[in-house]
Amino acid sequence: MSIKSDFTIVLPVYNGGEYLKECINSILAQTYPHFILQVYNSFDNTDGSTEYLNSLKDERIMILQATQPLTIEENWARFATNLNTEYSTIIGQDDLLYPNFLMEFKNAIEEFPDASLWHSHYDFIDSTGRHIKDCKKMPSSESINDYFKHILSMSQDTIGTGYVFRSLDYKKIGGIPMYQDLLFADFALWIELTSIKYKRNIGQNLFSFRIHQSTTTKASPYKYFKGLNSFLIFVNNQINKGNEELNKIIFNNIHVFLKYYAELLSIKIIKYKESHQITVAEVIKSIEVFYIKISPKHALKFSIKTKAALLIEKKYIFNLMYKIFKRIFV
Repeated sequence: MSIKSDFTIVLPVYNGGEYLKECINSILAQTYPHFILQVYNSFDNTDGSTEYLNSLKDERIMILQATQPLTIEENWARFATNLNTEYSTIIGQDDLLYPNFLMEFKNAIEEFPDASLWHSHYDFIDSTGRHIKDCKKMPSSESINDYFKHILSMSQDTIGTGYVFRSLDYKKIGGIPMYQDLLFADFALWIELTSIKYKRNIGQNLFSFRIHQSTTTKASPYKYFKGLNSFLIFVNNQINKGNEELNKIIFNNIHVFLKYYAELLSIKIIKYKESHQITVAEVIKSIEVFYIKISPKHALKFSIKTKAALLIEKKYIFNLMYKIFKRIFV
């Protein structure tokens, strides 16, 4: 490619539809022109996304077409070997960059070149593009300890879009970890990149993150549970590194994180009735076992909703056992 490029914008695609067109239009409208858009297109699109992508003629666009069906993990695994510009960023196919996104990040990098991860404030939008709310406020700079605390205490929103990093750093850490459906994998990725130096946040809202029935919200409780377990293994590995200050932060904040996701998972299980794959009781037991390792002197207090989900599940199991008993013995 003959054009000078400072940034690679990574866009994984699967059945993007009209959102994909809006997303790409927002990228091509950047006021800072020196970038490559790498589109990692899936093999099995059924909504015309492949035809649309093949119709694009902008020389900044590279279409990396899969030649066979890939899981989301396999598609994302292709990134690291193709990031050849100095800086890179990843965007979801239904999210939008504001025109000055790259320009403001270029300025932030020049002003704070010793950072290892850059991010900005942003808007949450709905399926129609309507503004829902601003993201939670972030400090101007965060160390690994600060960022870990903000994630575990749920005091900061953590998403996959809008982070800029050095391509070499991404390669050195091995890219995004291959968690189930990449659930919680972005948490670990941003923590790893922050740990190299520190995270610098831009005060302006520079992109929109769309909230609707995405892969994450539609993920089965079992897959969600597997992703969470992978992240908890990651947290435990951080504890084993011996950073006393970070360990204290984990000990003091992990209960907030665990309580939140125990409730979310419990509600998912009851809603989708997937007790044959994972039960509320199993989720609670697994989280309790992990918490005891972290804080053996304290019991984790689950929310009322989590406890209610457990009761609903027990009632369902008792009713099922009674029906089976009647069929066999009555």
